[in-house]
Amino acid sequence: MKLEYRNGVRITQFDHELSPLEAAMRRFQENIDEQQQLANEHYDNSVDPKKEEARKSALAYLAMERQQLATLAGLYEQLEEYRKLESKVVSKDKKTAIHARDVMLTEEHHPTDDLEMYMRAEGVPKPSSQHTAHHICPGSGRWEKNLIRNTRIHMHSHGVRINDPANGVYLLHKDDYTPHYSMPNSRGHLTYHTREYEKLVAGRISTLPSRDVIKTQLQVIGRLLQQNEPKGAFAKMRALRS
Repeated sequence: MKLEYRNGVRITQFDHELSPLEAAMRRFQENIDEQQQLANEHYDNSVDPKKEEARKSALAYLAMERQQLATLAGLYEQLEEYRKLESKVVSKDKKTAIHARDVMLTEEHHPTDDLEMYMRAEGVPKPSSQHTAHHICPGSGRWEKNLIRNTRIHMHSHGVRINDPANGVYLLHKDDYTPHYSMPNSRGHLTYHTREYEKLVAGRISTLPSRDVIKTQLQVIGRLLQQNEPKGAFAKMRALRS
């Protein structure tokens, strides 16, 4: 972070001095700046017309994504409203808590528009048009449906909804788009949708004791998916400490 001073006084605010919305707006801009730098470095000095066109396309998309900054305050309000159900699910009133959990359990996860919107609200822009939001804990599961359902119940019981941005990560929409400069070691998101992945996610999440710990672990898993191909990501997931 570049610090700026005026009349000898620091005017750049540290993250802990910002409101949650202000911090999200800063993260959003910093993430866009980082993606623009990665795109420029990847296509730097290219004389290939196709690569130059790809560079222009990537930067044009990021410029369009940056315009979402103007809507971030409204998106953040929607995220706050979305999270109000969290307090009800931990209510001392049993009927209120069960009803809130059941509402969470029946919430749809496709299409991923809501997840992407809430991720933007927390300062996470979409890196390119070739990316898609991936639910780290699947909404229903393809292979281990009962296991994933039980994992969702555990998450919801602690107040974590399926479209909470903590349960989201951007991956490449198709394996044909890989390798991509933004995450060169990652693969298309469908390559991670395996029986082994569903078992590993359930094993990591279903015993965690609190909302904050669950959200942190989800994001750790998300980073592993962005930084590794499936075999490597799964190996590192197995090696995570409880």
